[in-house]
Amino acid sequence: MQFSNFDKVLFLDFDHTCYDTDTFLLQEIRHPMLERFKIPTKEWEESYERAVRAGYSLEQHLIELNKITKDSLCSEEEMKSFGKTIKFDKYLYEDVVPFLKKAKEKGYRIILLSFGAPSWQDKKVLGVGLNKLVDTIKYTKKESSKMEVLKELARNYKKVIFI
Repeated sequence: MQFSNFDKVLFLDFDHTCYDTDTFLLQEIRHPMLERFKIPTKEWEESYERAVRAGYSLEQHLIELNKITKDSLCSEEEMKSFGKTIKFDKYLYEDVVPFLKKAKEKGYRIILLSFGAPSWQDKKVLGVGLNKLVDTIKYTKKESSKMEVLKELARNYKKVIFI
């Protein structure tokens, strides 16, 4: 049986699957923020966890940080300036592009699915050029809703692979 492009789909999770999110977080976010803004580690960790639950972005991280600290450790302008120094482009795992090209050759429609604030996720996805290799990008700010989105979209296909 010959499959058409809409008979099979590959759903691909972004963070920790395509993108070395842990290294990115340490090298581009955690260490630089701790050093630049002199944020106590405990407060940074707590504010980061809270920001992730809300759908991470630098703006959300600042909001959560300001909720748990007595003094404002940095301003919105300082955080925006910090954001301009982040290198989003170097954390794509090296086997992702060849894998996606092979999936395309085999006729798979590729949908990237990711949890997080869409504007933040876009910086990472566009930063590594993954938008040029996938057919559709879906973001969800609600962590538990990723599976719901997957189930809804998967109904249209005969063969579904989720990575």
